[in-house]
Amino acid sequence: MNEISELLLISEKDVKSLLRVSDIVRLVEESFRLHGLRETVVAPSSTITVGEDSRVHAMTAYIKALNLVGVKWGGAFRYNVEKYGLPGHVPMIILTDSTTGVPFAVIGAMWITQVRTGAVTAVGAKYLALKDSRVVGIVGAGAQARGNLEALSHILKIEKVKVTSRRKESCVKFAGEMSEKLGLDVQSLDNADEVVEGSDVVVTATPAQTPFVRDSSAKPGILVVTLGSHQEVDDIFPRRADKIIVDSIGTHTSGGFADLLRKGVVSEKDIYATLGEIVAGKKAGRELPEERILFSHAGMAIHDLIVGHEAYKRGLKRGFGERKKLF
Repeated sequence: MNEISELLLISEKDVKSLLRVSDIVRLVEESFRLHGLRETVVAPSSTITVGEDSRVHAMTAYIKALNLVGVKWGGAFRYNVEKYGLPGHVPMIILTDSTTGVPFAVIGAMWITQVRTGAVTAVGAKYLALKDSRVVGIVGAGAQARGNLEALSHILKIEKVKVTSRRKESCVKFAGEMSEKLGLDVQSLDNADEVVEGSDVVVTATPAQTPFVRDSSAKPGILVVTLGSHQEVDDIFPRRADKIIVDSIGTHTSGGFADLLRKGVVSEKDIYATLGEIVAGKKAGRELPEERILFSHAGMAIHDLIVGHEAYKRGLKRGFGERKKLF
């Protein structure tokens, strides 16, 4: 650690220079292992609505092994881009020494948020998908869809990707850009049924209000990963799934799985395990090739903190960032 009471500011640009996607997948897996061993504390997230359709979101956690407590703090401000030329989502990670309570790093977290979310999906696929999964379906064509596909490409031997989104032009653009970036066969399709049918892994990353992943389209052996802001699977699939896995129990206060809980489609008693329990070896992941599994994740601050801490260590070692005295 640097000198006590000295804060290191690390920019978005520096973070991208210090970390690779493969690093983040590895770190997220380790954070799940620690969570499964009960070596972390994850608090329920807190959201405050600010003005018209904007919000500030705080996610806090403690990682015992790193002597680290911190928060991923961010805002989603609807009019930032058009009015001020600023990003609409402006997250940052604040790292604090758990012995003294003194913050020692503030880290830009837009890229980390995008990639670590995809890394959670990738770690889930490692333990829950069929080992020979080759076909990936993506519903949504935004930043999260990109981050999820890139992270999955580090875990699965993908041969074909099928993607659809509400806006055809964004879907076609996604297919072209990700084909070139990852060297994969990425196909733009017209609807979710076409994406789900025949896919080994399906990822939903949308703000859709209407469920679009139908039980009748989900083949035996499928892994469906949901991370959208509303319910994206129909009411039948969760009830008939062989296993339901979540990132953490009790923290799904918003998003698709929260909608399922709120409606009574499923209850917490229907959850087979957290991913941390599986990564830590306390419970089995996929056991049979025909199992249909639902994995829902809403984000945990331990992922942000462990990744931010690695960026901090590397930045300190390589002379990145700007140091400021707090007092």
